[in-house]
Amino acid sequence: GAYAALNTKWNGKKIAWVGTSMPVTVTDDSNLNPYPQRLAASLGAWIVNQGSGGSRIIYDPASALGLSATIAEQTANGFSAYAKESYEIKILGGVGNLDFLVIDHGCNDAGRTIGAITSTNKQEVCGAVNFIRNQTLVAYPSCQIICITPISDLLFSGSLESEINATAQAMRDWAAQYDDVRVYDALADLAWGSTEVAAFIGDGTHLNAAGAAEVAN
Repeated sequence: GAYAALNTKWNGKKIAWVGTSMPVTVTDDSNLNPYPQRLAASLGAWIVNQGSGGSRIIYDPASALGLSATIAEQTANGFSAYAKESYEIKILGGVGNLDFLVIDHGCNDAGRTIGAITSTNKQEVCGAVNFIRNQTLVAYPSCQIICITPISDLLFSGSLESEINATAQAMRDWAAQYDDVRVYDALADLAWGSTEVAAFIGDGTHLNAAGAAEVAN
């Protein structure tokens, strides 16, 4: 987490940020200043960065890194050592009454079944975000949710690029049905081309410090 004592409307706001390696990795800055931490410093908010490399939002019985898995499910599937990857820890576990939940997933869920926007099957992308939203609002009824689309489909090629585009569209469609969900459409808003990818993506997948600053801005 990070906090800056700035006099802004964000003072004291509690934000949990769940996602993949993208919000935690900075290739040329020892991972010290990813974009959630930069936001915390500039806004004066309290942001707990719960990103994990390889994390998916869907529940997959064969994976230890599914946010939608309960601790009991992880244990039953042989992944008890990965309890911290469950939403029960990352979102509900000790953070306190959340003002915002940021869902920064997508790349690692690309190619998985998307499902209908009303799906309740957490092995589908839309079912998983519905599950996470519902569990969060049971615990924190006034929490608002921000969903971020994957930063750039140009990082990948061929079928994966199409799958990321489809996942991003699903996030837009899913969020539109709820008043308490907002989308930051990074894929559309940044619209990075090959020049920006070369400048801001340090290892071909993850952001460098300049890229983290761009996303935070």
